[in-house]
Amino acid sequence: MKPLIFALVLTCCAAAPAPAQTLTPPEIDAAIEAGRTGKEKPLVLTCEAVVGFRELFRTEKSGHNPLGSFAITIALSTGRIALMSAEAARLYKPFAASQVPAELKTMAAFLAAEPRAPETGATPGSYIVPSLIEQIVIRTWPKRDRFVVPAELVTAPVEWPNVGGAPLQVNRARARFALGEIRELTLGDLEAVVVTQAGERTCAIRGGDRKRVFGR
Repeated sequence: MKPLIFALVLTCCAAAPAPAQTLTPPEIDAAIEAGRTGKEKPLVLTCEAVVGFRELFRTEKSGHNPLGSFAITIALSTGRIALMSAEAARLYKPFAASQVPAELKTMAAFLAAEPRAPETGATPGSYIVPSLIEQIVIRTWPKRDRFVVPAELVTAPVEWPNVGGAPLQVNRARARFALGEIRELTLGDLEAVVVTQAGERTCAIRGGDRKRVFGR
């Protein structure tokens, strides 16, 4: 199922954070060119948010088992612009700086979580399905003692009309983080955490990928 594109709107905070960096026209043009020429991948991190080790051995029951995973895409504003440009190029459509959404003209970090389609389980009559997303955070790993929450979290419904004879309604989500807060986390690996009604689904952000995407 192809992700829907939905906008993020920043909310004002009680404690005024450091102002976000405004992208310059050359930076926007460079991001557009990266996408147009197929060079957007270095600007983007992808991973799979999955259930914890213990849950893998949970006995499946007949019906819906909320153990499904999520495809994670992480990028800065420049990476998001490059992805939009790449999608436009794929469809042979033009994409100019005037088409860049206002929220992407200041530097921030974005994390999109897309639910994987339901699958048939190992037990007869069972189906592995995603659970509803309630929150997304980025935290340190392996200590997991520090984390950042998004400045804004937007969800959109996803529905499969017939999964084992019953409809399934879940959601996708996109979170916007203040880049400075992520950079201030303890150096090393990080973890993307999708908090669902059935528990956490996580994927690793290795130190090298962290530096490549977030710059620190």
